[in-house]
Formats: sequence, structure tokens, C-alpha cells
Amino acid sequence: MSMRIEVDHHGGLPGVVDRENGKVLINASNLHYRELNPMVKAAAAEGTQEIILNNIYGQRYIGSGIRVPVRITIHGVPGNDIGPI
Repeated sequence: MSMRIEVDHHGGLPGVVDRENGKVLINASNLHYRELNPMVKAAAAEGTQEIILNNIYGQRYIGSGIRVPVRITIHGVPGNDIGPI
């Protein structure tokens, strides 16, 4: 099963996903971890090499369950149980 994340070009809004030079950027401002983590997993599942998360504030389990190599860059303060680091 392939999951796709949609690209929305209204940059800066919470949850908006954008693509830049083969990277996926996600604004995690005001997103619950249950909203954020499926977005991260979907980006990894579609073969993205790097995921950049901006405005992280306490979201947990980031990267947990991802089974493919991917670089996740976190800007902010993550919660507990960060993926397989």
C-alpha cells in the first residue's frame, strides 16, 4: 500500500507540507503527534531522502516505525521516544 502526502503551497500554516530540492518540509506548529507522525511516515514511505520538521514543540514518537533509511532534521524541542536514533 502506498501513501501519498499532498503538497500545499500555503507555506507557514500548521501541517503544510512543501517540497524543496528533493526534501519534504513540514510545519509542525500546533500539530498533535498523532497528526504529525503519519505525515512523516508517509513522506518516508514514498522514498523521500530527507524530512525537515519545523516548529517542533513536544511532539513525541517522531520517526518511530519507519523502516527505510531517511534523514529527519528536527528544528525545535521534540518530546520523548524519538525514533530509532
